[in-house]
Amino acid sequence: MYFNDICANNLVLYRHVKDSTAAAGVTLLFFILPSKLDFLRSFDADPVNRPTKPSPGMITWKMINTKMHWSLILVLGGGFAISAGSTTSNLSSILGNALTILKSINPFAILFIVCLFAETITELTSNVAIANIILPVLAEMVRNFN
Repeated sequence: MYFNDICANNLVLYRHVKDSTAAAGVTLLFFILPSKLDFLRSFDADPVNRPTKPSPGMITWKMINTKMHWSLILVLGGGFAISAGSTTSNLSSILGNALTILKSINPFAILFIVCLFAETITELTSNVAIANIILPVLAEMVRNFN
């Protein structure tokens, strides 16, 4: 059996490799790759042209720590965590089933109520968290309408 077959069977088919793997790999590569190509002159015949210190990586932790908006990342991660929690705990299914009593109401009225609710709630919390909570509930509600 070839190495490619083993990797394809064990990693890709069983979904261990996802889109985030490529993003994390490129990010780590930016930490490793040097920002200046001084190392190419390491074996120059003239010692003056040789680099005296290593070149820093394209991205450094100091740069990430000072320029990254950590609050945004925490808000996005929290929203996705709430969405995953409400989906895996079947909270979205329970709420979607509870909202089937709205079946007799005009769909435009339901749309107005949902938009008004979402607009009001997003004034208090993050848009991502509310969208990640409301959308699975609405999907379950629509499934139960049919």
